Amino acid sequence: MAHRPANTCRLFGVALAAWGSLLLGDLPAQEPAMIGSPTLLPLDAGSAAYPDGSFGEQLSAAAQGGDGPVGGPKHRPGAGRRDSWLVGPHWRATVDGVLLFREGANLDAILAEVDPIAPQSTLPPLEFLNDFDHAAGVRLLLTSEFPQCAGYELQIGYVGVEKWLANAYWEEETIPAASLPLSDIDVQQRRQLTYDSSLHSLEVNFQRLTDGYLKPFAGVRYLSLDESVADTNRQFTNVILGDPVDVGDTLSSAIAQQRQLAEIENNLIGFQSGLRLDMWRPTRRLHLSGFVSAGVYCNILDRNRVSQDSISITTKERVDVPATGTTPATTQVNTTTNSLDTTSVTAADGTRIAFTGEAALAATWKLSSTTALRGGYQVLFLDGIELAENLWTAPPPITPQSDELFLHGWFAGLEYRR
Repeated sequence: MAHRPANTCRLFGVALAAWGSLLLGDLPAQEPAMIGSPTLLPLDAGSAAYPDGSFGEQLSAAAQGGDGPVGGPKHRPGAGRRDSWLVGPHWRATVDGVLLFREGANLDAILAEVDPIAPQSTLPPLEFLNDFDHAAGVRLLLTSEFPQCAGYELQIGYVGVEKWLANAYWEEETIPAASLPLSDIDVQQRRQLTYDSSLHSLEVNFQRLTDGYLKPFAGVRYLSLDESVADTNRQFTNVILGDPVDVGDTLSSAIAQQRQLAEIENNLIGFQSGLRLDMWRPTRRLHLSGFVSAGVYCNILDRNRVSQDSISITTKERVDVPATGTTPATTQVNTTTNSLDTTSVTAADGTRIAFTGEAALAATWKLSSTTALRGGYQVLFLDGIELAENLWTAPPPITPQSDELFLHGWFAGLEYRR
């Protein structure tokens, strides 16, 4: 994999984290109008809808629909952005589909570690080869001014992408029975290699509630990057095993599978900070926004190298059945199947420091006072992780190697605000 300036990324991450902390004070810039409401800040008491009671009682009436001691008309609009008097709780949710691209794997180095299996001395020609490209997933973000009037917003976000896939298939070949000690019929053999990767992220952030267009935030985040490289060789039959002819004769067929696996789990747990900004509103319906963030994490690593072998042998034998009573002597074919599975695992856990940098730019098109369509582009950089391809190509049994990963792609979805 191409190496990027990791030290520069680390320095950028630490600097941005410190900058985000310093920006938690009030910002004087004026925020552009948001979807459906000129402000997210609670208003003072005194509206015709809630003339009596404390502000907390007015909030309760707006959220739960009860009359209580606040007075006013019996039937009122709902809470949030449909509350005409803007005293209900405010929240917004976004649901996006994402399409993320990642850099290709070093397939030449991976395939160089694949050796032929006896009785074959060479691998058959490659039939199909496919590298990493893109994978689809989902992103959810819920933001709420909760608790009310605390001066910040609570954000919960999730991203899940399943899965990037690179694979190689070799041509199917026939193994003659003469070279197989456990089979009396020819078997077919198919070899394949698969490299898959998946990403999941869960974050909880606290975002400063200001009247400025820059909104600093900080929080905790968990990222999971799971990868595996598997080399699988299957031997199977495509004919039915016949019956032996003479008494005492046996015929056998064998179905076998050999699998070599290198898998690694990156579990990043740490802190992040950043800035969300509402940058430009060229029309009443179109609004541009984005964010930048950086984080530092403890990467808890789970590394495994697995060897699995399974074989199933079917045996047919013709035997004599002696006469019993009125039943005459005869012959019959007895069929037995024996299976054996063996697994060997070499594991090595560890930890290392990891860093992330992320940025996104989105355009939002307002459909109504509460609903909008959105779409944009994002990038994510991970440093201090380990990849399955490095574990596969490194000297056995397990040799840790730090690496980095760059992801980028599009997202589009729906935003709903109340």
